Amino acid sequence: MMPTALRLVTYILFVLGFALAGCDSSDSGVPDEVVVGASFELTGGLPVVGESARRAASLFVEDRNTGGGLTLGTDAYPWSLIVRDNEDIADRAVAVTSTLITEDDVLAVVGPNLSTLAIPAGAVAEAERTPLVTPWATNPDITAGRDWVFQAAFADAFQGPVLAEFATQQYGADTACVLFDRDEAYSSGIAESFRTAWEGLHGAGSIPAYESFGGGDDDITAPLTRIRDANCDVLFAPLFTDDVLRTVAEAQALGIAAPLLGSDSWVSAGLLEACGQMCEGLFAAAHYVPDGATGATAAFIAAYEAAYGATPDDIAALTWDALQVIEQGLKNCGALTGHLAEDRACLRGGIAAIRGLGGVTGAISYGDGGAPAKCVVIGQVQNGRFIAVDKVCP
Repeated sequence: MMPTALRLVTYILFVLGFALAGCDSSDSGVPDEVVVGASFELTGGLPVVGESARRAASLFVEDRNTGGGLTLGTDAYPWSLIVRDNEDIADRAVAVTSTLITEDDVLAVVGPNLSTLAIPAGAVAEAERTPLVTPWATNPDITAGRDWVFQAAFADAFQGPVLAEFATQQYGADTACVLFDRDEAYSSGIAESFRTAWEGLHGAGSIPAYESFGGGDDDITAPLTRIRDANCDVLFAPLFTDDVLRTVAEAQALGIAAPLLGSDSWVSAGLLEACGQMCEGLFAAAHYVPDGATGATAAFIAAYEAAYGATPDDIAALTWDALQVIEQGLKNCGALTGHLAEDRACLRGGIAAIRGLGGVTGAISYGDGGAPAKCVVIGQVQNGRFIAVDKVCP
């Protein structure tokens, strides 16, 4: 029999060799592919959002792999996408982001799309030092004080003032009312941004009705009645599809004369198909408008329509751009080492260095923070379609 001391040394060497072999196989050497994780709202309250994102992400990966993958120096890497359902639940979005980063070992995360989900998910990405790019979410708290979290969409801090200025000019408005969902970080955040900008233009008291609903209260009649009685010149309603439909119908039933003005949430998630004539003539902010698109935007729209038989909405276009942000960040990085922590850090720096990336929703530049400098498109519903009528750029 082997002496006890020798057996112990042999055992230690065996375990050490096994551990080193495991490290070598999982976290060193040039990687075989670029693995990106996706946290999308495939079920829950807004599955159409997650489906648009999933379609665009899948199309991006297929398009890039057909073209030979990502080339960095002399190396070419195919793209790989791991999609997980965050179920439109904040806790689930946190868990999905953690799983993608710590178990799936993704290089970066795309999504979630909703601000209420992206804020806590971003905290996970920040703690794990992994780049996260949210396509559609716009609340400033998503990126505030964070180095690893980025938005593909313009932020509410820019959108709110743009809409306040537009409403002032379009309607000759002096007073505005606001209706928002206090349980949605997106809705409450942009409502506050709009209010600050409006009062800066028109002074204190120029928003006589600043109304909210939420907390399980599905009745919007009471806040809309107070809005009707305030007799405002315009009603700003930064809401998602189902709540927009209820607001438009109830506002008409109550005899509210003020025209409704929408935020970027209006131009996605099937609103126009459901709203029909009730939304005709209304204005809303947008990230892009498919009608009249040219160049790379037109090519993206054609590819999406060929693949899915539908015109891509804002969410699809922004998901494509979120992946372009990751792609350009990797190009700026220049090389992959196979050491995940190092490659994530290099990618983060590469994204932060992006200036003037030609996205399908417009040029994207990052400067001081993770919110890009981008233009806001103003669209109007004409014959059941959003038509671009104005564009405001930083």
